[in-house]
Amino acid sequence: MALQSNKGVIFILLSKFGECFSFFGMKTILVLYIRNKLNYSDDVSTKCVHIFLSFVYFFPLIGAIIADSWLGKFKTIFFLSIVHAFGGVIISFGAIPTLNLPQEEITIFGMLLIMVGGGMRSCMASFGGDQFKVPKEATALVTFFSDFYFIINAGAFLSNLVTPTLRKNVHCFGQEDCYPLAFGVSAILMVVSIVIFSLGRSFYTVAKPTGNMVVLVSKCISNAFVTKFKDRRTVARSYWLEYAEPKYGRTLVRDVKILLQILVLYLPLPFFWALFHQKSSRWTFQATRMNGTIGSINIKPDQMQVINPLLILAFIPLFNYIIYPVLSKIGIKRPLQKLTIGGILAAVAFMISGCIELKLESLDPVAPKVGQAELTNLCSQNFTEYHETPGNSVHMLWQVPQYVIMTAGEVMFSVTAHFFPCGLEFSYSQAPVSMKSVLQACWLLTIAVGNAIVVFLTSLKFFESQAIEFFFSAVLMIIDMGIFIFLAMHYKYVKYSEDKTPNEETPPPDSYNIPMEQKPNHNKDGITNKAFEE
Repeated sequence: MALQSNKGVIFILLSKFGECFSFFGMKTILVLYIRNKLNYSDDVSTKCVHIFLSFVYFFPLIGAIIADSWLGKFKTIFFLSIVHAFGGVIISFGAIPTLNLPQEEITIFGMLLIMVGGGMRSCMASFGGDQFKVPKEATALVTFFSDFYFIINAGAFLSNLVTPTLRKNVHCFGQEDCYPLAFGVSAILMVVSIVIFSLGRSFYTVAKPTGNMVVLVSKCISNAFVTKFKDRRTVARSYWLEYAEPKYGRTLVRDVKILLQILVLYLPLPFFWALFHQKSSRWTFQATRMNGTIGSINIKPDQMQVINPLLILAFIPLFNYIIYPVLSKIGIKRPLQKLTIGGILAAVAFMISGCIELKLESLDPVAPKVGQAELTNLCSQNFTEYHETPGNSVHMLWQVPQYVIMTAGEVMFSVTAHFFPCGLEFSYSQAPVSMKSVLQACWLLTIAVGNAIVVFLTSLKFFESQAIEFFFSAVLMIIDMGIFIFLAMHYKYVKYSEDKTPNEETPPPDSYNIPMEQKPNHNKDGITNKAFEE
């Protein structure tokens, strides 16, 4: 890694590694724990995980507002990290059967704490960016984001590899597995992350909170609605947002207009995340019915998730230096085109998983259907055990193609060449400087909504066959991308001049007609809050 001269950044990166190992390790085994130890069906376990993930990607928005408006990034990261760590510790103790704790209630409470504590994730990259002076250290800042993204995937890779091994290969408390140890290691890494982050306190540049742009935009939109309702008969405006100009100024209103035009294109995006995050639920359940034996090695069903962070680090240079130049020669250059291909690849991945599921159903016709569970010995303290089926003739490696294609789709859908945390090159090229932080918050919300969609579709129980559900999801994804293409065709790209303002006679973004104390804190590259996590 670079950045060796910036000691504060080194502490931030090491802390981020521990936090990522903790979160992704816990997430990797969570769905199996809920099904195997809490006796929930596949459907209910799936809903639990995706409700959890939906809030995980919602609370960073709250954390960003807290950091930028009240506590500042350092305190927000520190205090919410402690909440996160407590959540992991609580789940670990709840998994110990000899303690006879109310396991279901303890698990839900621990998950809730991790959701709330996860609000600090919106601040880590931004806090790291605060350590650089731009334009003097602009190159180092880009290197930091590259290293930061590498750390996220390195933490995910190692945790996806290690945590399932601890879960399955270690026997404890008289059981054939050891969820307490697997959860416990993740919790310990979170504690270590907090210690490392605290040790770097004397090296950090700590900026004071000066206001959050998400809040400011919300107030501007609300004021426009209220003022239009009051003044529509006496004051004529060509566009409804212009009713907010007297209070918030022409420049902010102009930027919010551009923001809303971009957000229209965001409407179809959540469905991609609905498919993508099912690798933590439906695809893991599928793997439990497959053979993971390779010689003396036995792959765990939840270990298959390790393919995603491993491949994404390999795919980014591959796409940037080979795939994208090739696509450019056939006319596929714009970010919206790449994003569309990413969505279609997600559909293809689910078609493959559907084909695998058809094969599994043909070999195991008496397997429980979606939403059903095999419950035994209900009156004892022994929990229902769902055993993986290594004797199945369908090997777990058949899942590799769907993971490869889904990861390729993620790169095209989300990741930019410069590792910008927002994940969408289009947003950065089209958004005014002042709106980039708002778009990052909205990008996170598309992930939260995507997980909520999984909960909704699972609750409807359209199909008894899991294979048909996979095919149905693939068809919906293609329809969704069709809608996106229609919206993209009607979108007019904004061209910015060298001073980063649209090619029209308007004042620069820092001339908002608002009180000084309400102005956002534009960090370095103009981004108020880099609120993004995998």
